[in-house]
Amino acid sequence: MLSPVELNLIWPCTDQRIVPSSRHMIRDGSWGARRMILQSLAGLPAFLVYFCTALIAVVAYLFVYTRITPHDEFQLIRDNDPAAAIALGLSLLGFALPVVSAIAHSANVLDCLIWSIIALIVQIIVYFIVKIPVPNLSGRIAAGEMAAAIWLGLSSLAAGALNAACMIY
Repeated sequence: MLSPVELNLIWPCTDQRIVPSSRHMIRDGSWGARRMILQSLAGLPAFLVYFCTALIAVVAYLFVYTRITPHDEFQLIRDNDPAAAIALGLSLLGFALPVVSAIAHSANVLDCLIWSIIALIVQIIVYFIVKIPVPNLSGRIAAGEMAAAIWLGLSSLAAGALNAACMIY
């Protein structure tokens, strides 16, 4: 049978009946709660590193992707073109899904960055493949054609979902 201290290591609790009191503990049981908070905050540095890595990857994706497409997505969005917003937004989701998978399954930050670059390359390949059955795709998005934007966006999202699933190793 486990001692109260061993039980508390497995299942932290603030109940005074399980956590034995000592001169270091507060009698109301808040010592366990404080310890759980500190244990949770121990992961904060890793969270910040991976979150900043993801932000850098997203900015890099937006920079590269908007340079490859002939239309100016951000100008079109500023001009209130919903087709450009849909196409870019869904492609961003298609990129973010593999980045999420890379963060969850990578061995380290460098591994995460490598898989993020692969996700970026996949999204660029998808853009060129999607243009094959829809001639003048960029011009149609710039003209506000929703069908072209939805086709590109959902194709990018589907490729991103498949990409993310393939990163589970």
